[in-house]
Amino acid sequence: MRAFAWLCIVAGVLLAVASFVIAANVPSVNPWPSLLAGICLTALGVLVLAARGES
Repeated sequence: MRAFAWLCIVAGVLLAVASFVIAANVPSVNPWPSLLAGICLTALGVLVLAARGES
């Protein structure tokens, strides 16, 4: 479960960074879905790590 949490965090950060790259290079494409997905994945990973630490 810990590996899944870290995978979510890494994927979330990469998606968030990719959204800024998309916004900088292709202004006609909406970067918000990538940013929101990245934030959600990162939050999910943090929550899984936090829940794992409590038990």
